[in-house]
Amino acid sequence: MHTEKLNVMSVSLFNGKLTKKLLFLQFMTFVVLSALFCIKSIEWGASALAGGVAAWIPNAIFLLISNRQKAHEEPQSYRIAWFFVVGEGFKVIFAIAILMIALGVFKAAVAPLVLTYLAVLFVQIIAPAVLSG
Repeated sequence: MHTEKLNVMSVSLFNGKLTKKLLFLQFMTFVVLSALFCIKSIEWGASALAGGVAAWIPNAIFLLISNRQKAHEEPQSYRIAWFFVVGEGFKVIFAIAILMIALGVFKAAVAPLVLTYLAVLFVQIIAPAVLSG
């Protein structure tokens, strides 16, 4: 049973079509939200764009790197676990760095930045279930 779960995880991890759809949905989420926040002001639109980029770029890098892994090989569970730990660690550090630059250097508005960041993360969580089933 443990091997079945491992195989399901590796198949979903390496599915190129699902990866592209997920990245596209995340991208469209923050582009649309940025455009909507531009109605209030350009500053809010740019802040929303920064929030979306802070969530999307680290995730895109992680998904594209994981997509390059060889799906046809029988992965060992400890290698997958370490890949996810290291990958998620880099995602968090990279996202924090982008958010710090947006807030500290560019003085982004907090509300649209956070809302768009959370919306992209929400799509990241919900979309694979919707797209695969």
